[in-house]
Amino acid sequence: MKKDAFGKTVVRTYLRNKGRFLANFLTVLVSVFITSGLASLPITFTEAFSQHYIQGNAPDLIVKSKAYTGFDDEQLDQISHFEGVQEVEPFFTFDAMESDGTYNRFVVMDFETNKIAKPTLLEGALPTTRGQIAMVKPNKNRKNYQLGEQLELKALKAFVGPSATISAIIDSPLYQCVAKERAELEDTENKQYVQAIFYLDRDTIPSYLRDLRSDVYVRLASNHEYFSDAYYQEMEGAKKKVETLLGADEVAVLTLEETTSYGLYRNYNQKVTLIGFIFPAFFLALCALINHITVTRLIKDERSSLAVYSSVGVDKKNIVAKYSVFIGASVLLGGIVGYLFGAPLLPKIIEPAYNAVFTIGASRIIMLAPLGLATIAALTIIALIIAIYSSLMYLREEPSDLMRDKAPKPGKKILLERIRFLWNPLPFSFKSSFRNIFRQKKNLLLTSLAIGGSTLLVFLGFSLLNVSDAMKEDELFSEVGSAMGLISTVIVLLAVGMALPVLYSLINMNIEDRRREIATLKVLGYHDVECSMYTFREIVIITILSLLIAVPLSALIADAVLRYLSFGSLQDVQWWTYVSSAGVVLVTTFGVNFMLYPKIKSIDMNASLKSVE
Repeated sequence: MKKDAFGKTVVRTYLRNKGRFLANFLTVLVSVFITSGLASLPITFTEAFSQHYIQGNAPDLIVKSKAYTGFDDEQLDQISHFEGVQEVEPFFTFDAMESDGTYNRFVVMDFETNKIAKPTLLEGALPTTRGQIAMVKPNKNRKNYQLGEQLELKALKAFVGPSATISAIIDSPLYQCVAKERAELEDTENKQYVQAIFYLDRDTIPSYLRDLRSDVYVRLASNHEYFSDAYYQEMEGAKKKVETLLGADEVAVLTLEETTSYGLYRNYNQKVTLIGFIFPAFFLALCALINHITVTRLIKDERSSLAVYSSVGVDKKNIVAKYSVFIGASVLLGGIVGYLFGAPLLPKIIEPAYNAVFTIGASRIIMLAPLGLATIAALTIIALIIAIYSSLMYLREEPSDLMRDKAPKPGKKILLERIRFLWNPLPFSFKSSFRNIFRQKKNLLLTSLAIGGSTLLVFLGFSLLNVSDAMKEDELFSEVGSAMGLISTVIVLLAVGMALPVLYSLINMNIEDRRREIATLKVLGYHDVECSMYTFREIVIITILSLLIAVPLSALIADAVLRYLSFGSLQDVQWWTYVSSAGVVLVTTFGVNFMLYPKIKSIDMNASLKSVE
């Protein structure tokens, strides 16, 4: 019988606190959504982007001769017998200026025997006769010549004659981003970019030019994955050895890191990886704080129920389990839903950002189960520890003490009262609000931390957006700026989405604290709107006071984060970010107040007539 009665009270607790359960569920959902989603971004797209290098048999090293005559047979033999070399491919390449002052890149190789960085035919037919050339697929930073178009290229006259016809559009594993390709010139201070990249078949050029070999592709026996730190270290070591073997004065050795597509992707991906580490930390910290507020307030509001449970002999384990299951279920459900949607959905949302800069291709959904489980487990364990600790702290009191609400803290002067010229003109309602705020110091601290955390997340998102916009002014990294802008926008939206349940929990808590007072005001003849202002005024004041501290503090943290990311600085953050961050939190606060107005209306004034004893 006792167990049945206890079970019914458990059900009633869940039904009565649906809003709290949902708010905590949504807070956890957003936190885990962004944690699992951002963590899966680098792995998902790196795997897809790496396929270009794997399928195209990309070189690990590109050895370039500094001599006008290129490599001789002895040097090629040395490279071929270098430790760990699997394949070598000599070819001829040069960047040349045209009559209009623009630059083009030309690559001469044997299409029939080519194995390393082999071009893929997209349209047309590969060159087979003199006068035919293949063009690497165009993009927004390379000229869009048409298949079959005839070009009069000054630099090619010795190779193909007075004009050349584009017989094929090809793809190359070495050119997989839209960023401009820097022209290789003797004057390294002269920054020029190639307008188009053309390939010629060695068999179609004059015989006296066929033995030119300015560069060598080198494939090494490496077991490390592209874009990994291990691969980077291995290639750097091989580069130094080849330079030592052939002489630094004779050759220049490049790793894939020094090619535009690979280097830019690795740099971009590293920043996304760091963002995926830093931002979830802030989201999860705020989530844990809200879990703490939710469960402690629930237990505090049920002091009298705890007294009844203890009086009738309900086992403490069952009482603790009641609150542990409540908070644990909201965290566990929110975490599972956040993980199941975040890991596959966020990469799909961000995919246009990557494709705006790189040719990513088809990607598969990668669910990082260990990370997802670890995040959900950590949040659940923290929530359970808080629930168990808080329950046991209350159960240490005698049932007779628990039956009575804790007496409110005695009123005393606050600091503002001592500043007469500020205090005296204030209306009575504002004086009452300020006294309530500073009398409940723990509530003030928790509320300020939660509002500050929400502000920080929004500010960081806007800061990334500002830096992304600043990058668009750089002609080389403008596309990266656009891509990072999309990621920043998603973070801002998720931060706002996080602020909504956070503020709901805080304002709902404030209403519960003032339930008896609100009922008393209704007895005294106050209208519902006036009663709601009594409660909402306090949260608005706390929000404004918190923002005065949170915005400048967020700026300092944003500066540290941007420096850590090596991605812009606080100077790139625009004035509207400071205003918008505060504005978003304020608007959300007013919106949640409006949502909870019906709860104020539903408070029964008769509740004020019940004796505290």
